[in-house]
Amino acid sequence: MIGAQVAKKYGTALFQVAQKTGQVEDYYQDLRAIRQYVAKDDAFLSFIQAPQIPDADKAQVMKTAFFERVERVVYEFLVVLNDRRRLPYIAEIVDYFEQLYLQEIGVVQARVITAVPLVESELSAMQARLEKLTGKTVRTKTKVEPAIIGGVIVMLGNQVIDKSVRYQLLRLKERLLALKVH
Repeated sequence: MIGAQVAKKYGTALFQVAQKTGQVEDYYQDLRAIRQYVAKDDAFLSFIQAPQIPDADKAQVMKTAFFERVERVVYEFLVVLNDRRRLPYIAEIVDYFEQLYLQEIGVVQARVITAVPLVESELSAMQARLEKLTGKTVRTKTKVEPAIIGGVIVMLGNQVIDKSVRYQLLRLKERLLALKVH
């Protein structure tokens, strides 16, 4: 829960700075690169999450890793995150920034969960239906979760469309238990 609050606060703040400076795209590209770096390097992630490592040491590593590779404001943002001990939330912050960025350019992120992998034609058809529904460009991320048994769950912004067999069975169970037999 705290990760979501931190992500919203810091992601929004950086996004507002990016809008004022007219560098939303540049900051977005830098943040994506940082997120990829953190995600692929487990040692780096462990380092920034370790509370026993002094903040000054983390700041030095951040300077070495990013000072000349990202926009100055993005680097200073990382320094602020380090100073406030929010660096472990960098992935969530970047995700929130990305959400704001995509919203600004008219793209909606959709998470599609299915019991079995979708073939490309099914995913394309679903994406077309979602674009028609929202009137925006839709980017889909898929996830396979056999526990839903069948059907699909679509998370579009803060809206959830659950057409899974698991959900339908749960609703049927609830209705059957609610029946009073005389």
